[in-house]
Amino acid sequence: MFSPPRPQGYTLLKCKLCGYEERSNFIPPVNSNGLAVEVNTSNNTCVITGIGTCTDTDVNIPEKISDYTVVGIADKAFADQTQITSITIPNTVKTLGQRAFYGCTGLTEFTVPASITSIGHQVFYKCDNLATVYYNSSFAPAQDKVFLNIPSIKTVVFGNIKRIPVYICYNSSIENVVIPDSVTSIGGYAFYGCSSLTNLYISDLESWLNVSLSNCSHPLSSVGGNLYIDGVLATDIVIPDSVTSIDSAFNGCRSLTSIEIPDSVTSVGNYTFHKCSSLTSIEIPDSVTSIGYNAFYNCSSLTSVYYGGDATKWAAISIDSLNSPITSATRYYYSATQPTASGNYWHYVDGKPTPW
Repeated sequence: MFSPPRPQGYTLLKCKLCGYEERSNFIPPVNSNGLAVEVNTSNNTCVITGIGTCTDTDVNIPEKISDYTVVGIADKAFADQTQITSITIPNTVKTLGQRAFYGCTGLTEFTVPASITSIGHQVFYKCDNLATVYYNSSFAPAQDKVFLNIPSIKTVVFGNIKRIPVYICYNSSIENVVIPDSVTSIGGYAFYGCSSLTNLYISDLESWLNVSLSNCSHPLSSVGGNLYIDGVLATDIVIPDSVTSIDSAFNGCRSLTSIEIPDSVTSVGNYTFHKCSSLTSIEIPDSVTSIGYNAFYNCSSLTSVYYGGDATKWAAISIDSLNSPITSATRYYYSATQPTASGNYWHYVDGKPTPW
């Protein structure tokens, strides 16, 4: 599971025998001195314009320089500063200028603070080793100014935000996305065209099931991938009883092999299990009255449906189009005791659905 960056500065403990290293006693980084600034005396603010006389490789920009609050990083402020290995931006900064970190090849990770309201074009252009971005802002880039689409960025970790912005990862090469429980909605086209996206990390299934997903915004819908819940690869998922409907939650999840839907659920929405190519079996309670458009489309491995009701109840379910995998799979009807009539029936053995 990916986790936010730790504060800079630590005590390094190293075993002389095996070489094992452990870092402890983390302390805040020391502010960098000598940075070039442009001040605005009318409102006591300033913008970082360059490296100045600062020789730090781990640059820590302070919230204030003298009596001036740092509110921005100017265009090309740190362009081609290849010696810089990390840059810490304070929560007073609102703007990152165009090509602000152009050619900073020493950067491997970067944290976008929650205060950011504007990010310039190609802000990380030619940052060829920048692999991980921690994104804490609600700022939404324009479609033609997406800044996370440089080839080196493979992991995006979202911070404590409520909404993942539109277009944020549009057409990027990211492979890993970490989404916190605080997110309640994902903006349109947030992950559209992310054809390399393989792993989605969440910490709580119930919170994820309540996330509102806009058009072309599901992280795993483009090519399919792996869902991790609290660091564990999701394969014998059991949906909580508090859930009443499911909508797009598992769209493109190729790691999913089976799922149990509780009696509280009445509808399976559009695209819910779309492209879940490893899904082989599913339990559907007789409380379900509708299955949406494309809900099971491209579920090519689905062979068994364990239904909680009888054939009459199944026939009453409204099943929208492009759901042939769910209608063509072998369907079993629940029977607590071994039936005398012919047909396909199932019951629980050690908590698992098993054909009679």
